[in-house]
Amino acid sequence: MKDVESEKKLEARLVSEIKRRGGIAVKNTSQFHRGLPDRIVLLPYHTLAFVELKTTGERSTALQAAVQGKLWQMGYTVYIVDSTGALDAFLAKMDRRLAKIRQEEETLMAELTEEEFSEV
Repeated sequence: MKDVESEKKLEARLVSEIKRRGGIAVKNTSQFHRGLPDRIVLLPYHTLAFVELKTTGERSTALQAAVQGKLWQMGYTVYIVDSTGALDAFLAKMDRRLAKIRQEEETLMAELTEEEFSEV
């Protein structure tokens, strides 16, 4: 049987790992719009992710699933994290995304001449 990991433990690690990457994991406590994912992760380079944390084996409620579907329709990804493996996979995906954006930025900056740079 799969080891059960608590939502609280996973959330604490998520917050710590995002902070280590220069971002913040905002706790979503909206009392006016229920069903939103637990955390809104904001990372450098305009990178945003919604994260729903669950104790291992738990599922999203019907309201959460409906809101997640709406976010998907709007073009956002909602990551469901219910284990250390799922959290590691999410963090690896964010690391790859940040590395790609960082590389694109460095390439763009290297291509700019002194004159072009002063126009930016």
